[in-house]
Amino acid sequence: MELDIASDDRRKPPLRMRMAIESSLIHSSRALQSTLHLVDNGGELILVQRMLWPDHYAHDDGSYRTKRSRKYEAWRVDFDAGILVPVKGFNWRALFISMSRAISVSAETLPFVAADTIYFGYCGNLERYSLADGSIELYQRWIQSSSAI
Repeated sequence: MELDIASDDRRKPPLRMRMAIESSLIHSSRALQSTLHLVDNGGELILVQRMLWPDHYAHDDGSYRTKRSRKYEAWRVDFDAGILVPVKGFNWRALFISMSRAISVSAETLPFVAADTIYFGYCGNLERYSLADGSIELYQRWIQSSSAI
């Protein structure tokens, strides 16, 4: 992924951010699925990485099951220094992210959302990830179709 921000000042080269994943991680026996999301967080640009990988574990009966483990990381883009700065909060805001869109909202304005939290929606499911303590809550099929209108 590359982000190139052009500058009007011809003396200053455009800011470039580059991210790469070593091929050894991609071909690992624990295949990592990762998505990256850029979000405008009240005037600050935030980069969120969602990581998902399978964990295999054995049951008492000798069978194996697979559970998907999840983790999120977030960074503020520092344009002046040209670096990513890890964050543990979003200034009392919450991020709503899907595979194609992202938005930041004020938790003070919307009291039903938790501050410093990532809400990730996919296929009618919702993950709620707290940056403060790393806890994840999963809500499966939380979107219900309403036939009584």
